[in-house]
Amino acid sequence: SFAAYQTSEQQNEFQIEREDENHYLHFNLALEPWKEKIIRLDSSQLVLEHQDKVYHYTRHKKIVLDE
Repeated sequence: SFAAYQTSEQQNEFQIEREDENHYLHFNLALEPWKEKIIRLDSSQLVLEHQDKVYHYTRHKKIVLDE
């Protein structure tokens, strides 16, 4: 079986800023700026918190098909 990935192709510029002992992604869109707290960041995953919700992102791994 194959996994299908969809993207909106929408890009949002952001800055990483330190506030106290935490780091945040700051998105500065003209109509609605927001920030997301970086909970964890390493070579394989990113964990963000925004409005009391936690989002987990895992780095994409290349799919290798055996011949």
